[in-house]
Amino acid sequence: MNTVEEYPRFLLDLINSVYEMPGRQDLLNLIYRTLKEPFELSPSVALIPIDGKSGLYQMEGHATLQGPSRWIEEWLLYYSKIDPLSSLLFKTSPHKALRYSDVLSREEHFSSRFYKEFLSQIPASWVLLLPLSCYGDKLGAIWLTRESREKDFSDRECDLATVVAHHCAIALLVQEWRSQPPLDQNPGILVFSDRGHMIYRNDEMEKIFPGGAPEWVGESNRKQPLQILHTERGSYRTRSFPMNPVQTPSQGSASSSEKGKVVIFEPYPPKILLCQKMKELDLSRRQSEIVLEIMRGRTNKEISEKLLVSIQTVKDHIHDIFKQLKIRNRSELILKVMGDLPFSENG
Repeated sequence: MNTVEEYPRFLLDLINSVYEMPGRQDLLNLIYRTLKEPFELSPSVALIPIDGKSGLYQMEGHATLQGPSRWIEEWLLYYSKIDPLSSLLFKTSPHKALRYSDVLSREEHFSSRFYKEFLSQIPASWVLLLPLSCYGDKLGAIWLTRESREKDFSDRECDLATVVAHHCAIALLVQEWRSQPPLDQNPGILVFSDRGHMIYRNDEMEKIFPGGAPEWVGESNRKQPLQILHTERGSYRTRSFPMNPVQTPSQGSASSSEKGKVVIFEPYPPKILLCQKMKELDLSRRQSEIVLEIMRGRTNKEISEKLLVSIQTVKDHIHDIFKQLKIRNRSELILKVMGDLPFSENG
């Protein structure tokens, strides 16, 4: 097994940075910038998603170094069918980086139809294909190319690229969780005030922690938004959502309003995607986008800037959402989407 000391510094810096990338294009740009000189890469670099159900390459969502690229679209539409590496992807080792010299001799490679009709038309003579697979999910592949005809990728470069692929796959999965959080049918739900006082827990939470939730769950300064927690009942993924306001009971019949948060405990691995939940609630595409932004804690102004609509339009959509779901505020909206509403509809 490789140790940290065996990895060059540039690779360690890359691994440390991939998890901070907000999107696929940013991730691909980081990989190219970091590996360009040590791997002598040409600019024909691409990240190609794969449909998790069918295992087929997806046109939508791919990223290239220079933005939209005609050559990668040609590869997806036609040349991937005759690419020697394409047929091997995920059929051998789901993690190991692949190159043509693993399956073809040098002469066979340069005389192949794929090289003559495709590779020779772009600045690439060799390709190092990085399969992106994580926790059983097929996420895609990254193309790293080298223009020099005389120098194929070495065994050492192949091994280092395999390490890159592993971390990139996890980073992409985290990106997917952040943009479209998966939800289970029966999540555990806790609601805290901003002072860390628990003001609600659903029945599932009682089963997960019969003696009370761990103290760190209610801490407002906890930095980890996503983590796996192992309990006697099973493994759960935890996520936190800010809420404003939270209605908390005070002395007498009056009530006070303060900021707070919802903490979700989802059985891991998850079963239902958030988009499916939106469909169950009969929300339109625009309404679903706004609900997702609300769950991320964004204000009306931030939502309007993100979706390129006026603040009044955002307010109108939120009003319609509240009316349609028979709820009164954002905190109830989050709990409604999570599948459990602790407040009565009549107040």
